[in-house]
Parts: sequence; C-alpha cells; structure tokens
Amino acid sequence: ISACLVGSEMCIETGVCAGLLGSAFVILIPWLLPFFYGHAYDEAFGPTGILTLEAVIAGLSSVLLQAFGVVGRPFVVTLIQGVWLSVTVVLLITLVPRMGLEGAAVALLGSTLFRVCIILVCYKVVLKAALPSLIPVPSDFIYLRNKVLAKLGSG
Repeated sequence: ISACLVGSEMCIETGVCAGLLGSAFVILIPWLLPFFYGHAYDEAFGPTGILTLEAVIAGLSSVLLQAFGVVGRPFVVTLIQGVWLSVTVVLLITLVPRMGLEGAAVALLGSTLFRVCIILVCYKVVLKAALPSLIPVPSDFIYLRNKVLAKLGSG
C-alpha cells in the first residue's frame, strides 16, 4: 500500500526532526525551567524530560495513524484513539496518587507507547502491510539532508 510507504517516510522525517529538537530541549531543561519559572519548579525536571519523549512518540503515532485515513479506514483511528484514551485514564488514576507528577508523566508515556503498539498491530492486521521503519538508519539521515539542501537551493 503506497500510503504505508508514505507513512514510513514521514515517520523518519518526523522522528529525526522531533528527536533532535526533543533531545536539545531535554538538555536545556535545567536552564530553561528556572529561567522562565524560577527554582520553585525544579522538581519538574524529571517529568518534563519524560513528557518530551512522550511528545516525540505521540507525534510519530499521529503520523502512523494517517495511513488508515488515506486508505478509507478512519474508524480504525477512532477505535485506536478510544482504547488509548481508556488506557491513559486507567494509568493516570493508578499512577498519579502513588507517584505524583512523575506518575502522570509515566502514565502518558506508557499509554502512548501502548498506542504505538496497537497501531503497529493494525498495520499488519487491518492494512496487511509491512511495519513501517521507526528506527532511522544512516541512509535516512542522508535522505533528510538531501531534502533540506534541495529546499534551501530552490528557495
């Protein structure tokens, strides 16, 4: 299915860009949080890092979900999102009272990882397609570099 190939290409682009930006953000958290909010929020360092990782993975899952809409299966997206929301609520109710802020961050990360797993199963079962590549290889970085250079050259 060509939608899956496009999805895989978009995942690599999204994942590499979001991963690089997310990594830079996580490195800068110790300086950014106190600068903007003061030292009263120092305890948010850990949850902020976890939530940054969650945001990168959530972005990838959103890109993966687009393939179902492209092939006319939007109900699959609705089901996946409903299951994901249910898992999120259960994890939040379970982890927040025990772990506080970090529990909330872990709950969101866990439910998002669960959503990605469901999406990948649906790629095989519903779309009957090969799983998209989620781990960038050196050729993906070369492809991305060439795409950026082509855009800069044409602009």
